[in-house]
Amino acid sequence: MVAVGEGVVSCETVKISLKCRPQQPQNGSRMIEKTFAHPVPLPSHIHYELLLQLLEQQTARALGYESPYREQVLELIATVRKALSQQKRLEESCQRDKIAFEYRWSLHGDKSE
Repeated sequence: MVAVGEGVVSCETVKISLKCRPQQPQNGSRMIEKTFAHPVPLPSHIHYELLLQLLEQQTARALGYESPYREQVLELIATVRKALSQQKRLEESCQRDKIAFEYRWSLHGDKSE
C-alpha cells in the first residue's frame, strides 16, 4: 500500500504491469482528492505497439512454429497486451478523477502524443 496525499492506493505488480485501485477510507470519512503539480508521466502507446510488432512480426517468425521458445514468445506478447490494457484503464481512472497525465517518449522528459 502506498499513501498518496490523504488517500491510500493498493497496488499489485504483475510482471511488467501495474494494477492500482483506490481503497475506501476507513471510518466513513470522505477521501480528499490529491492534486499534482505536474501531469503524471505515462509511456506513449507507441512503445507497446512497437514491442508487439517486433515480437509478432520478427521474433515469433524467426523462431518458427515448432520452436520450443514459441510458447514463451506468445506469453510475452500476451503480457505486453495486458500491460497496454492496464495502462488504458489507469488513464481512464485518471480522467475520471481529473488527474492530468501526459505521454512520454523517453526518460528525458520528451512530451508528445
